[in-house]
Amino acid sequence: MNFYKMYNVGKLWIGEHAPELFEGLGVVSIIAGVVGACKATLKVSDVLDEHNSKLRQIKICQETCPEEYTEIDANKDRITLTIQTTVNIVKQYIIPVLLIGSGVTSMLWGHHVLKVRLAKYAAAIVALNSEIDGYRKAADNTFFEERESNRYLDKVEKEENRAPVKEVEISRLYTKRPSESATEAVVHLMSVQNMARALVNAGGFLSLNRVYGMLDSGIHPTDSGLVMGWMPRKGNEPMNKPTLFCGNTPLNDDTFEYWRDRLDSNGSLLIDFNIDKAPVYGRLGETA
Repeated sequence: MNFYKMYNVGKLWIGEHAPELFEGLGVVSIIAGVVGACKATLKVSDVLDEHNSKLRQIKICQETCPEEYTEIDANKDRITLTIQTTVNIVKQYIIPVLLIGSGVTSMLWGHHVLKVRLAKYAAAIVALNSEIDGYRKAADNTFFEERESNRYLDKVEKEENRAPVKEVEISRLYTKRPSESATEAVVHLMSVQNMARALVNAGGFLSLNRVYGMLDSGIHPTDSGLVMGWMPRKGNEPMNKPTLFCGNTPLNDDTFEYWRDRLDSNGSLLIDFNIDKAPVYGRLGETA
């Protein structure tokens, strides 16, 4: 079992680092081939010296014994000697040439693997951007900052500074982190809700942007989120705000399984924040 696991890990590692491995192997092979070629060059001089020595012997034999050692015999010996010398030179250089050739091939193959991988990454990014663009066009505009600002911030600025506190819901798409289970994500949401209630009950203004940051799920702050949120409670007003809603279902102990199942099946939820709709900038000095 351990050997099989090590085999799979090694296979994945080699596949991930294939371009670097091929490039490194190519460099090592080329260096080894060059070193081998230098050594072979030193040996080739001995081979050539032996070749020239045997040619002189053939010439001497031909001059001393022209009747027994004819021109035809001398030519045959010269041809045989040339073939033997060529074979010996090839033997000296064959391994360095193979090393250099395999090194160049390995480097070219590593470059090809990297080029194909980058092309796949680029195609994946293009496809992902296309999907995101299609989703943004098809999704409800209430998910985005411009729509939120037009619908809520402009209305708030037109109200009187002492307008009564009302509730309004702002929707945001919450996506759990990949490392989290659905249960952990819901527990995190409940802890954020409880912490936000404690801040409001302590008598301070809690902005929507601050809750976005507490959720830590990639929901970006907005301009309107700076002045929208929850005011301190006064008198006998309920002390259970803010509350997170999924549809008409608030987040509490009784609805824990409902939220967990929704996150487990979808990986994300459309959460409604029941903010206090009031001219907040005119009420920041009030206390509970």
